[in-house]
Amino acid sequence: STQICVRWRRAIFVTGKGGGLTPMGRDGETGVAQGSVEAGVAFAISIHPELKVLDAELRPYGGGARAGHDDVRAVGPPHIVFPAMQRFHDALFARLGLVVQPAKCECWIDEAHIDSLDTHRGLVTRSHLLDGVTPYYGVMCYGIPIGSEEYIKLALAGKCDEIACISTKLITSLSSSHKQQLWLLTLFSTARKFEYFARHCYPDHSREACTRFDAIIHAQATHALGVSLDDDQFATARLALPRRYRGAGLRRMVDIAPAAFCGAMVQAVPAFLDVWADATNPASGVTQRGMLELPQVERTVGRNSFVDMQQHGWRAYQLPSSGAGSLPPPLQGQAFRRCWLLLQQEAGIATGAGPNGDRPTSVLHLPPEEAWPTARRSAGRLCLNMQKDLTNDLDAHRYDVLKMQINARHRSDRAVHLFRSLDRNSSAWV
Repeated sequence: STQICVRWRRAIFVTGKGGGLTPMGRDGETGVAQGSVEAGVAFAISIHPELKVLDAELRPYGGGARAGHDDVRAVGPPHIVFPAMQRFHDALFARLGLVVQPAKCECWIDEAHIDSLDTHRGLVTRSHLLDGVTPYYGVMCYGIPIGSEEYIKLALAGKCDEIACISTKLITSLSSSHKQQLWLLTLFSTARKFEYFARHCYPDHSREACTRFDAIIHAQATHALGVSLDDDQFATARLALPRRYRGAGLRRMVDIAPAAFCGAMVQAVPAFLDVWADATNPASGVTQRGMLELPQVERTVGRNSFVDMQQHGWRAYQLPSSGAGSLPPPLQGQAFRRCWLLLQQEAGIATGAGPNGDRPTSVLHLPPEEAWPTARRSAGRLCLNMQKDLTNDLDAHRYDVLKMQINARHRSDRAVHLFRSLDRNSSAWV
């Protein structure tokens, strides 16, 4: 069970057991410290009734409201969202004594509808980033930039700046006397700091930042190793391979990003839409709420389309439907298809072709419209982690390419000797 207290005008205690939450029947004058683990949970529970009302107001207009702790996101037409948000604020003040700070509120809309936004946003600011003197507009949603392409690239560039500062401090502190510690921090910490953004941003938007991030990590790894690998293409390639393929496991983010994005798509998209008891009968009711039910997505792919991915849902999400008045597939579906085809092209696999050579693939042999979450070559095994399966397929292909290049050299070549050596040091360093 849990006991939670939040410090507002009147503190609220709740207790939970077996999934239920009930008031304890008394008030408190003090609460938990800001930033503590239980504070965010209590805040979320307490504002939930008003949040549900806000969400219900926005859903008929193709929008909705979602929150994570004290960060509330409302989506919908400006003339609907801003009055609904004001009622939301008033309700929170009336019941809980919460006062919203307009200076911390931000909004964004596509430039084609900016006039409507300016008419209704009042004191809510338009979030932007500057490129010199030019502003580009967007918002941050749980650390992920959403907005114009320029805004997204500037936000990711800023994240690279932060990581570059961290890397510089590590190199300054450890490169001269603690190279092993620097290598461990590079491999298990710094090199993992950008994957969250690679998973949640379109690869076309994140490619430049991923390339810069890889340069930062390569420089840090060079200081950790104590030698430069820039003049040795085989050593550089082995650095990015996993240890099972005689590499060092320091994968390049520009290689990870497409597989990471596809893996995130496969996990998230099936949970977007509501599940109805009977797709043909609106009165049958919803048996499972989607994370963000969007009417335009349902019109494109069909109601209950993700219940059976193999039949039609995933295809409709990627491919334009036929017939007059049909809608194009969502941008996420188009991006997934482009990524999948590029990965197949890298691996030398034609769409719909069989295994590549004598090394079968787990998922990459599939055409993109058949790459749903339960598709996998191994009989009786579900693809619970599409990113892992894609990465394994690509690692195997990259290892085969490297092996062919090395085997083409004379057997007295030092690179051939190091690659074929079974010594444990050779499997990590070149």
